[in-house]
Amino acid sequence: MRKFTFLPLFIALIFAYSMQSFGQTTLYESGFDEMTVGDYLAETDDTGFWTTWSNAPGGVEDAQITDAQSSSPSNSVEVQGTSTDLLFLMGNKTSGKYQFDVKYYIEPGFGGYINIQHFEVPGTEWAFETFFGATEQGYITAGGVDTGFDFNAGEWLDLSFVIDLDGDLAQFFLNGDLVHEWPFHYQASGESGTLQLGAVDIFAGAPTGETPHYYFDDVAFIEIVAGTQVPIIDIDLTPVVQVMEVGETYLIERELGNLGEEDLNYEVVPTYDFDTKGYQSNSAYNYPDYPKSLTRELKALHSSIPTPQDNQGERDEVLRYDDGTNNTAIGIDADQVWRVAAMFPYEMVQPFIGMEISSVEVYINNLSLSHTLQIYGMGSILTPGPGSLIYDQDFTPNAESWNTIVLDAPVPISGEDIWVGYMIDKPADAYTAGCDFGPANPNGDWISHGEVLGWGHLADNPELNFNWNIAATLTGEPAIQWITVSPDGGTLAQDETVTLEINLDATSLAPDQSYLGKVKIRSNDPENEIVTLAINMVVIVGIDEQETGKYLMVYPNPANDMLRISNLNGEITHIRLTNTVGQVVIDQAVNAPNVKVDVSQLPKGVYMATVETPDGTATQKVIVE
Repeated sequence: MRKFTFLPLFIALIFAYSMQSFGQTTLYESGFDEMTVGDYLAETDDTGFWTTWSNAPGGVEDAQITDAQSSSPSNSVEVQGTSTDLLFLMGNKTSGKYQFDVKYYIEPGFGGYINIQHFEVPGTEWAFETFFGATEQGYITAGGVDTGFDFNAGEWLDLSFVIDLDGDLAQFFLNGDLVHEWPFHYQASGESGTLQLGAVDIFAGAPTGETPHYYFDDVAFIEIVAGTQVPIIDIDLTPVVQVMEVGETYLIERELGNLGEEDLNYEVVPTYDFDTKGYQSNSAYNYPDYPKSLTRELKALHSSIPTPQDNQGERDEVLRYDDGTNNTAIGIDADQVWRVAAMFPYEMVQPFIGMEISSVEVYINNLSLSHTLQIYGMGSILTPGPGSLIYDQDFTPNAESWNTIVLDAPVPISGEDIWVGYMIDKPADAYTAGCDFGPANPNGDWISHGEVLGWGHLADNPELNFNWNIAATLTGEPAIQWITVSPDGGTLAQDETVTLEINLDATSLAPDQSYLGKVKIRSNDPENEIVTLAINMVVIVGIDEQETGKYLMVYPNPANDMLRISNLNGEITHIRLTNTVGQVVIDQAVNAPNVKVDVSQLPKGVYMATVETPDGTATQKVIVE
C-alpha cells in the first residue's frame, strides 16, 4: 500500500492559499442577510459605502431588502421601476488594483443595468455602462465600443470588474469568462477621462424601450494591490489677528507640508471679505425629481442669422469667453434640469477684487419652464465643478434674444474663482442655452445635466465646440489688496515642506478699521480639498499721531472674567470687542472715564478692543483666558 504524508500536503495547500491572497484586503463584503426584509439598503447601511444618486437614503432612489430571491441565504436587494439609483462609494482612488464582485438575477422578460464612474460625485464621468436585455443579450459600453454577451435570465450571474489603476486596465468578467478589457481612463462614450475609481451606480435602467427588474446579492469590494497613501495637507490654521499702524507691513510664516505618500499639489488663493448686503436666496425654483438620462445626445440648433449682443451703455468691466454673438442653441429630446456656467479663475478676477457683479447677460433661444441665474464660489481641484452656491435669482427672459439680468443684490468679487451661469427646467426638444461660434475655452462651456449631478464640458462632444453666451458685468472700484502670499502654488513630495510667506500691508489703508481676509489653500488631499486661514487685521494710526492711545489703560490682559478700561484724559464714549472673524461680541455705550467689561462668557481667544473717546479712537488686542 502506498503511503501519503498529510503534513507536507497540508503545508503546501496553506502556502498556495496564502500566496493567492497575499496583499489582498476585503474592504466591503455583504450578502444583506444581516438586514431586515423591507428595510432600505442605503438608509440602514452603517458602513458608509452606500448612498443614493441624490444622497437621499430612504427615499425613492433607495432599494429595499427582499427575500423573494437570493444567491446566498436568504436576502438580496430588489431593483425595479424607474427611480432606484444606488451608489456604492469607492473612495476616488487613483492608484492600486481593485475588484468589485456582485451577483445579478435578471427577471425573465426584463432588463438590468450597472456602471462604474470615475468620481464619487454622480454624473461627472461614466467609466463604462453595462446593460442586460430582456432578450438575454447584453452589452458593455466602454471606450466608445459596445461589446456584446449572452446570459441566462432567471439565474444568478457572477459579475466581476477588475480595475488596475497603476496599469490603466479594466476587465469585465461574466461567470468567470472575460468579456472585455480596455484602458480605464476612457469614458464610456470614448473621450479620455480621469484615471480614478469613484463609485458603482446600480440604477433602475435597461436597454432603450425595456423595463428593468432585477436583484443583486453578495457584493464584495477587494483591494488586490494597495495604492499609495493619498496626499495629506499639514498646516497650522490658527487665525491671525494683527494690529498694525498705517504704512506698516507684517510677515507671517506658516509651514505647509505633505504627510501622505502621493505628491501634494496645492494652490494658494488670498480672498477678502466684503459686505454681502445680507443676501438671501429669492429663487422660487422647485427642483423636480427627474429621472437621470444616461445618454447625452446633445444637439445644436444653428441660428439662421447670427445675433450680436447689444453693447449700448457704459460698462466698467465684463467677464466673458464668448465673442458676443449668438450662433447656436443646445438642446436634447428629453425633459431635463440643466445648469450651464462659465468659470472665471482667480488669476482672471484678481485685478477686479472689490468690484461687484451687478448684472449678467445671457442669450436664451427657446424658453424653458423656469430660469434661474446662479453664481457659485470656488470649487476643488479634485472634482470638476464649482463650490457652494453664492447667489440665485429667478428671471423671465425673452425668447430668441439677449437678456440682461440685473442682480437684486450685487455679488462682490472676493478673489476666488467665480462661476456665473443659470439653471433651466428644460422641456423635451427645447433649445434654450445659446452659444457662440467657438472654439470653446476650457472654462466657458461647463454643463451639468440635473441640479445634483456632476459637471462636464459641452465640448466633450467634438461637434459642440462652443462657449455659452454668458457675460458678467462688474461695477465699482477695485479694493486695495493687502494680502500677498509666496509661493502661490506648487507640488510637495512625501514629508516635504515649504514656508508660506504671508505678507500683510497696511499701506494706503484707512485707520481705525478692521480688515477681514482669508488665505484659501486648495489641494488634492481628498479629505481637505480646501482649507482656510482666517486673517483679521486692525489698522491704527501711529502712537505719535494718536494722542488717545497715551492715556488709555486696558487691564488685566490676559483677562478671564472682568476687563477694565480707563481713560486718564477724560471720558470713554463707546467700546466694542470683535473676535478673530470680525464678529462684534460686545458693543456698548459708556460715557464715563472707567468701565468694566464682563468677558467671562466669551470663548477663550484673541479679541480686538476698540475704544472711542472725544479725542479719538484706539484699538488694542485683548486675550481672554
